[in-house]
Amino acid sequence: MTSLITGASGFLGGRLTQILVEQGEPVRILARRHSGLRHLENLAVEIAWGSLEDIESIRRAAAGCSVIYHCAGAATDWADWAMYHTANVVGVQNIVDTAARVETLERLVHISTSDVYGYPVRACDETHLLTDVGLPYNRSKIMGERIVWEASRGGLPVTILRPASIYGPRSKEFVFAIAALIMKSQMILANGGRAHAGLVYVDNAVGCIIRAAHTPHALGQVYNVRDEGDETWRQYVDTLAKMLGKPAPRLSL
Repeated sequence: MTSLITGASGFLGGRLTQILVEQGEPVRILARRHSGLRHLENLAVEIAWGSLEDIESIRRAAAGCSVIYHCAGAATDWADWAMYHTANVVGVQNIVDTAARVETLERLVHISTSDVYGYPVRACDETHLLTDVGLPYNRSKIMGERIVWEASRGGLPVTILRPASIYGPRSKEFVFAIAALIMKSQMILANGGRAHAGLVYVDNAVGCIIRAAHTPHALGQVYNVRDEGDETWRQYVDTLAKMLGKPAPRLSL
């Protein structure tokens, strides 16, 4: 049966779409008409035009789907609260309300973030309290998760994933942005880059997402998502600089 993907114009949702199509799965995406979809050209993808704010368009897109992968959201570093609230709170509510009415639905996979833990100094597991530290992305993703958990208690079949730092082709935050600063000799490390980066390669994140949708014991569960290894931000940035033929950044705060 068809899977619906939100956020397919973005980094993670786009790669999920590509891999599902490569595996022979029928895929439908919810996309705005002005979305950039060049990375999905020549793929057998059904496009349902709409947005997270338009619940009627979500209902049309979700009709007859067995899985909804909710990858869309506002993840930019800087924006006003209204944008985060619309995408990460209202949008989630609309997805959940729609999913509850899809009779064919077997699983809603909601992509959250490790940012909901509030940036603790030490590594934590899924039992760590969600901590609002006053930053709009962190706060809005916590609010979105609470909406999903409330729906789960009402019987909606959900699994939540909290990826850490996703990198790979088309990653704006952890590849493009850092590379641009390196090229201009403007990259600054926090505390010398000693913190563990919590990296997860995009294809590995997608593998987790797909398994979460189809593994029975993942129903009603939440999982942190990251690769093995304890690479620091210093190691990541230095490696990226070497690939770009630039000196490793030395500025630190």
